[in-house]
Amino acid sequence: MVEEGDFPINNTKKAICGSVLTCGAIYTIFFFCVAGLAPVKDLLAGDAANGFMTITAMQNLLGWKFWPIVYGCISILLGMTASILGFWMSTVRMLYSMGKKNFLPEVFTKVNKHQQPILPNIFLLAISLTFILLQNAGSFMNDFFNLMSFGCACAYALTMISAVRIHHRHPEWYANNRNVVPGGDLFRVLAMVIMVCIAFFCTLGQGVGSWISFAVYLGIGVAIWLWMLLVRWRNSKVVIETLDGEVEF
Repeated sequence: MVEEGDFPINNTKKAICGSVLTCGAIYTIFFFCVAGLAPVKDLLAGDAANGFMTITAMQNLLGWKFWPIVYGCISILLGMTASILGFWMSTVRMLYSMGKKNFLPEVFTKVNKHQQPILPNIFLLAISLTFILLQNAGSFMNDFFNLMSFGCACAYALTMISAVRIHHRHPEWYANNRNVVPGGDLFRVLAMVIMVCIAFFCTLGQGVGSWISFAVYLGIGVAIWLWMLLVRWRNSKVVIETLDGEVEF
């Protein structure tokens, strides 16, 4: 968000809070709509008297030359914006940052004249097209998204564990900070416990295909790590920003 936006850096908190609240409101409305949706047989058999938003009522109201266009445009627009904000931009910048920090090959840091990372965008485009082609090929997509939920839960759990550790190791950082989460350690520990529980229960929903996908994912990571260890890191070190300053490995 900071990389792509042109707002002042001191407005970052407003941008983050606005994004989180907006996404939360949209997803809440979406799930309420899905939860309240009638069965397909009722939608197909209904008429205008049984409810305005039945399929028959929609057909009688404006016909099928109108509704598919509206539905398609809204679906494409919402899907594209959600993917761009929550998936594409963040993933591209993450790969670019990993290249800058020497966790990935230097080619990931090359940018075009608009300062957009070249290879991360191409890499993500290839992965997205692959997912589109494989979305109906067996249970691959289902397994992958199950695994992705597990990975997100683990990431959030580690984030909250780090937040608790940082607060205990460097309490002076929070002394005069007006942006500190109210409630102190109570909310930090509560959030940590919740996220650890979610990560644990996510493991219960993983099937055999998900663990196979996980093994493939780890295999690719190991291959990149070996290349960096045997080739790149022999000539350049990794500098990591830690709680105690920058440390070179």
